[in-house]
Amino acid sequence: MEKEGKGSSSSRFWVKMSAVVLGILFYGLLNFILDDLGAIQKPDYQKIQSKYISQSLLDQEQQLNNEINSHNNQIKRLSDNQQYIKNNADNLKTTIDQMLEIQKASLQKNIALSDKDKVSLNEAQNVFLNYQNQFKNLNDEILNWQKSKHNIEEKLDGIHAQLDQKRKVADKSYTTLSKSHRFFQAKLQVGTLLLIL
Repeated sequence: MEKEGKGSSSSRFWVKMSAVVLGILFYGLLNFILDDLGAIQKPDYQKIQSKYISQSLLDQEQQLNNEINSHNNQIKRLSDNQQYIKNNADNLKTTIDQMLEIQKASLQKNIALSDKDKVSLNEAQNVFLNYQNQFKNLNDEILNWQKSKHNIEEKLDGIHAQLDQKRKVADKSYTTLSKSHRFFQAKLQVGTLLLIL
């Protein structure tokens, strides 16, 4: 009985080396195929959302947000003006108080105020009253802007409620499509592996 030959050691080495190279190439091919299958385009959330949420509703939301920002800027500007007037009025009140103290001290000493001092005091009091009127007018204007802003915020709350409902429906649809997409990918990957094996 003849023994089967195992082949020369160099032949065995090249066969083993070819098997290793073939295995590496096969592994690379498998990864390439699975990566391609994994790169199949997922459902686009923006497209799904646009099916459920109208652009006009989003435009209304944007417009109301812009109006609220405009109102906030106007209220801040008026408040800054009001603070400026208040600071001036406070400084003027301090000056008037000092002038009244001087007048009181003069009267106690039976010294009459000069006409110039009387005119200055009257002018300061008139300017102070003018500041108070400006402050009140600005306060009324701020209140009007705040009321208007509140009305806009109520409208925006209504838009947000509508958008939230529609986004929930869009999210549910997206979740369903994503699950279907992942299941389809998994089937393709498993099918490809079985086919290759």
